[in-house]
Amino acid sequence: MDSSRIKCIRAGNRAAVTKFAVTTNIKKAFLQVGLHKSDRDVTRFFWLSDPTDSTSPFTTYRFKSVLFGATCSPFILNATLLKHFEENPSPTASRITQDLFVDNVLTSFTAEDDLMQFYRDSRCLLQKGGFNLRSWNSNSNRLRELAETENVLDSSNEVNILGMRWNVADDKLLFAEVDIDSTMVVFWAEEAKQFKFLISQPTGCILNNEAKQFKFVHSHSLRFYIEQKELNSSNF
Repeated sequence: MDSSRIKCIRAGNRAAVTKFAVTTNIKKAFLQVGLHKSDRDVTRFFWLSDPTDSTSPFTTYRFKSVLFGATCSPFILNATLLKHFEENPSPTASRITQDLFVDNVLTSFTAEDDLMQFYRDSRCLLQKGGFNLRSWNSNSNRLRELAETENVLDSSNEVNILGMRWNVADDKLLFAEVDIDSTMVVFWAEEAKQFKFLISQPTGCILNNEAKQFKFVHSHSLRFYIEQKELNSSNF
């Protein structure tokens, strides 16, 4: 299991057993990381000198910042952020390092005062590096109210986290219900016979079709078991 997935599971574990959870992300994170002038030539591309005229001659452009979507971009962003945190050591920097997923942060606190302090400290820390933490959401009304006054609140009541939907008003994790073709589901033979599967993924959903029903059961350890009903194993 890769390190990012382990971090994801650990963050989900903490969010499940602590009182106040919070999510935020870095606005246009990749575009805030500049490329050295000597490296910009490898990002050259052609574009119309007059975008409104398809017959206009091509002009060569270069990217000045990290490309969004490039294979190496998440690594470069992560290295840049970790370097920034190392140069500005603090409990907040350690917390973000622990709970950072590319450009998203998911963490949680037992005390609401600690949550509010994290909000203030983390915004200041990232601003030192030219980053802006926005789209804050939490089951803490205090944090939501403060984030709203500073125009960095994600006003939606449901947030995507760990492949699930988190209803911040009810503080519940929701699983999407989808219909799939049973031929798309691959099972291990022995587990199929026992009707139980241990899934290492920190995400899940309810799967329904006419022939079968599976139920993912979520626990604090983020393990999921599938309870199979009316399965005819000969179909697999």
